[in-house]
Amino acid sequence: MNVDPLEVSPDGKWLYFGPLEGPWSRIPTALLDDPNVSSTDLSAAVQPWADLPPIGGSAMDTAGNLYFTNLKDNAVYRRDVSGKITKLISDSRLHWADAPCLALNGRLWLPVAQLDRLPMFHQGHSRSHQPFLLVSIDLR
Repeated sequence: MNVDPLEVSPDGKWLYFGPLEGPWSRIPTALLDDPNVSSTDLSAAVQPWADLPPIGGSAMDTAGNLYFTNLKDNAVYRRDVSGKITKLISDSRLHWADAPCLALNGRLWLPVAQLDRLPMFHQGHSRSHQPFLLVSIDLR
């Protein structure tokens, strides 16, 4: 929850990260691979990247577009490389969709985990609704 999710740019030069509720930051991966870089220098190299809402998960495509689930409105969004954010779909059945995965055929797969409805958050009583869903969206 404190640093979730993580994404690496398609060229491998940037690590994007942030807490569940945002905002996101980025840091050059070259610094992370260099054992001679101090923690002070690492901290100084962190740059603001995007102010995103609380998200369940993310996936980055080969062009650098970020797909993420918005926990507040049961939706999937795309942040393109210019920073423009577009809602792709919103549906109450996407409640707490998490861990999106991009397939090579252009589909975005979304398990709908309903994590916030687990017994650990409700005095031992599950509030999950079955069936559990695995949703896919054609991004082409």
